[in-house]
Amino acid sequence: MNQSQQEFLKMVERVDKIAMLFAPSFIIDFDYPAIVGMSKALGAGLVSEITYGCHLVNTHYNHYIKTHKNQKYFINTTCPTIVNLIRTQFPELQKYLLPDISCALSFIDFYNLLHPDYKLVFISPCVAKRSFETPRLPEWSLTLTFSELRELFLAKNIKTEDYQNSAEQWDKFSRIDTKLYPLDGGLSATARWQEFFPDLQIFIGSGLKSLLPIFMQMKQGTYDKNLLDVCACEGACVGGPCVFNKDLPLAEKRQKVINYYKRFAE
Repeated sequence: MNQSQQEFLKMVERVDKIAMLFAPSFIIDFDYPAIVGMSKALGAGLVSEITYGCHLVNTHYNHYIKTHKNQKYFINTTCPTIVNLIRTQFPELQKYLLPDISCALSFIDFYNLLHPDYKLVFISPCVAKRSFETPRLPEWSLTLTFSELRELFLAKNIKTEDYQNSAEQWDKFSRIDTKLYPLDGGLSATARWQEFFPDLQIFIGSGLKSLLPIFMQMKQGTYDKNLLDVCACEGACVGGPCVFNKDLPLAEKRQKVINYYKRFAE
């Protein structure tokens, strides 16, 4: 057990009120609604996904873009690795970063207003959330990765098959549209950039290898797109480094998210 896992178990031992808040890419590694019952068996009192936080980010971004019509480029800040890369390797591009918020930051800040007596634990495919974002909010108690959570389930003998027929559901504020957020283009699609900003050119991309040349062109002022929907991991958040099902082909990961979305959209 690493330090984060031990801290979570200490919360459980202290009988702290715990809310477990899941990144929407959770469906790559876990089943719904089984994950809700499993999380409560582990010690959570409340279990939710942060899709409403993604909606809040879209709202902030769209307002910012509308009120900064003369800005040449806009770079999303939902990926902490991208934000850190821009700040450390391309400081000339910092002025093009959209407001520095993420789905997790937005949702945890919001959720704390409703449940100030709960320890808020974010469940993420991305270890960068722990490094770059968790320290920014005192209300954000802890980050566990998907792989770390799976290890906790195994240690406590909590099995998916025992919760497959569970009637448990997410706590309030689960959104349907932003369940697509962890996919390439999920941000720009759910924020409806093509509809709201028809005069701006959108670029959707993931993977640092393909993004570095674009940032170089932006640095030189020669890049021909305006709105960037980008992520450091190949395939966006479904390709996160702490996803347990790493060997699952990217197309299958993408389909898992789409199928999960369709369960609520249809």
